[in-house]
Amino acid sequence: MFQAVNQVEKNGKKVPKVVVITDRCIYICKKEGIILVCDAIEDMAEIITDDGYGLGVRLNPSANDRDILLEMPTKALRDEAVNIFMTVQKHDKGNARRTQVQQLQPGHMNFKKPPSYELKLRALTSKQALHKLRNHNDTQRRQQHEAEQDRLQHEHEQSRRAYASEAAHVNEIQASQDAYTRHALEGLKHELRTELTAKKDAEYQRLKAQIKALEQENQNKANELENVKDQWKEHRCHREAPRPNIPNKHTEGMYWIPTEPVVLECQLQVLQVQFWDNILITSHANGFLNVWDIDTSECIRTLKDHTAKVIAFQYDGVELVSGSFDSTIRRWNVSDGSCLNVVAAHKGQVTCLQFDKNILISGSSDTTIQVWQMDIELRNIKTLRGHKAAVQALRFERDVLVSAEWGWLFVWDLTTGFVIKALRDEQGGITCLDYNNVFMVTGGHAGALTMWDVSTGDYETLYGHTDDITHIQIEGPYAVTSSADCTIRMWDLQNFKSLGVFNNSYPHESTTFQFIANRFVAVEDKTVKIWTK
Repeated sequence: MFQAVNQVEKNGKKVPKVVVITDRCIYICKKEGIILVCDAIEDMAEIITDDGYGLGVRLNPSANDRDILLEMPTKALRDEAVNIFMTVQKHDKGNARRTQVQQLQPGHMNFKKPPSYELKLRALTSKQALHKLRNHNDTQRRQQHEAEQDRLQHEHEQSRRAYASEAAHVNEIQASQDAYTRHALEGLKHELRTELTAKKDAEYQRLKAQIKALEQENQNKANELENVKDQWKEHRCHREAPRPNIPNKHTEGMYWIPTEPVVLECQLQVLQVQFWDNILITSHANGFLNVWDIDTSECIRTLKDHTAKVIAFQYDGVELVSGSFDSTIRRWNVSDGSCLNVVAAHKGQVTCLQFDKNILISGSSDTTIQVWQMDIELRNIKTLRGHKAAVQALRFERDVLVSAEWGWLFVWDLTTGFVIKALRDEQGGITCLDYNNVFMVTGGHAGALTMWDVSTGDYETLYGHTDDITHIQIEGPYAVTSSADCTIRMWDLQNFKSLGVFNNSYPHESTTFQFIANRFVAVEDKTVKIWTK
């Protein structure tokens, strides 16, 4: 730094001076260039600044000089000088401290000249000498660099020769190893080829013997089958389907199970019921499906995901599939109540469904019938169109599907998806149906029970109920029906006659029921009755 400043003397007088700060010393000179003070920066003990432009420097006693008090032209120049001092101190590992005061006064400083004071000026080197010294240093550095380059080049050449020699040696070893490896591989290939050929011949002979034995076994089975066919042609045996329960002599025309029913009371009307073993499922108008334990008569679980009433579901002990008026079909895990799959099955309400093995068929008020593949997910594989009104009921057996709308029955070929027969019901609207590949029976308004011949379209009507038939189930040559007339009746389909009343639920309608083996379940409004024989 080279700057004009004011030096503050002991009496407070400010004398114009010039300050020169190098990387080693601070010089205070007259304007004419005469050096008055020269102190080494490394001798500074304390650097003092104030809120103005003041800059004070206290020196170590070993410096043998008095303190310095300057007034800088600006605070920025004052701070620049302080930064130079502190940087040099840090580089030289000095211990000068910086102090801030409100206002620097001459009294803060020691202006007393030491007894042995002596102005010591450090010699300044001329520009020509400095230029000469720099050229000399550059020459030395260039010579040192060239010597280092020669040394490195010599070492590199020695390393290259050593590497080339080593590489040649490695190549010789590699060539020798490659020759040995090729010879070993050829020998191993020959041994493996011989061994595989022997194994292949032995396996061929074994398989040939096994095929011959299987052919002989097939021939024996074919001969046995022919013998069975011949025996079957000569003798046919017929199994009668079991009749329903024997009538009680004290209740003429009334069929009975010799136990009192177990009664389950629900909070809402039961729309549909299904059971398997000791698990019973009921559906309700709020979309809930309740899971009951028949042994304890307790509701053990409620399935709540549907948002509208459920009148169509099926439970076979493993799968539970339900269709709702919210247009969805859901598959459930009955054990924990979780919904496994859900599909938006129809544009209208789901009114009926049935599944068998991995095929599910659903009908809807949107007049369509959807066919689904039951894999991990429900996958739609076919849409059957032909109904002009809501599908009231459906039933399928193998590749034949029967569906009903108001006044019409459609018989479908599921393989082609076409209607193979359309039957007109003259008795009034159809409310329910059942089909078992032998009999096709429909229930209608006013209690008409109609048996159909699918091949000809002819039908026979049986009368017994006095109000709409609500549900039908066929078992062999027998059928059971429930009705809005508060009764459940049994029928002999082969002899076209009524076998009487099984149950009278007056004053409640018998809306639906199910029986399997020795258990019969019937619904009366909010009540479920369970008979076990």
